[in-house]
Amino acid sequence: MDDRNGILEARTREDIATARARTRKPSPTEGHAVAELTFGFWRYLLARRYQENLWRLAVRHAFPHLQPQTRSVVEKPLISLHKLRNRIAHLEPVHRRDLLADRQDILTVLGYICPTPATGIWQGAVFPTSSRTAQAGRGITRCIKERSGDQRPGLQ
Repeated sequence: MDDRNGILEARTREDIATARARTRKPSPTEGHAVAELTFGFWRYLLARRYQENLWRLAVRHAFPHLQPQTRSVVEKPLISLHKLRNRIAHLEPVHRRDLLADRQDILTVLGYICPTPATGIWQGAVFPTSSRTAQAGRGITRCIKERSGDQRPGLQ
């Protein structure tokens, strides 16, 4: 995980250093540090700036079932999933999103890694219609607003 060739941008190197520090181990292994890297770290490894060096040399091998092995094809759903993850992590509403498309993005990316688990991961999972999703989302948002005393107009 050391950047001996200077391929990574400063922010990416800082993310790795932060992950190592998060392990709280005097001599963390690479596995310990990898486990502490954020979803955003992995998403940005698929950025165009790493096309010629990281993608072609290494990162594409993480997606053995992506054919043809085109970086932008896997980057697109990961961008969407990164936005979804951030909205959820910041307790922002997601009920206006196309959750079926988000589900498909998850299955698509998983399928690029290993198709067998991807096909069964949500077998039998029920995704409510968009109106039911919106209604549930408004109720959850209203509950969060009431409990937090938040008066922001965006939380309705």
